[in-house]
Amino acid sequence: MARAKKAIYGGTELLRGYCKNCKRYSFIIGGIRQCCERRVESVEIAGTKRMSSGHHKRKQLGKPIKMAILTKQDNKCYWCGRDFEETRYCRNGKFFKLRIVFDHYVPLAYCRSDKKENFVAACHLCNSIKSDLMFDDEEELRKYLRSRIESKGITYV
Repeated sequence: MARAKKAIYGGTELLRGYCKNCKRYSFIIGGIRQCCERRVESVEIAGTKRMSSGHHKRKQLGKPIKMAILTKQDNKCYWCGRDFEETRYCRNGKFFKLRIVFDHYVPLAYCRSDKKENFVAACHLCNSIKSDLMFDDEEELRKYLRSRIESKGITYV
């Protein structure tokens, strides 16, 4: 039985183990060691290790990309569907407008992707509540956001 760790490179997870024959670490893909192409009958997974740097400088979107995202979303929050210009909320008798935040569709903590396709325009409320949480589908996320906004005593005016 071979021992291996899940090695994470950005958003990609691969099995990586020490090969006694080659005297080095190599990937195990489809049950085959990539160093010497020997078959591995079974693998014991002994943990996970992030191989790429944990530090990630977030990409700043340019104005043309931001405008394209807003146009595509009809100037509404991707998560709650509220209009950025007209929506007002009230909390403790204080009114405020939604601020635009460009959010990762798949959280950066999971995918390490700053590609423009991974960004959506979100309101600051949804963005702060969603944080780096993952959900099975968008409807589950929207239901969670609604319940959290209500629990904070925030109402739509």
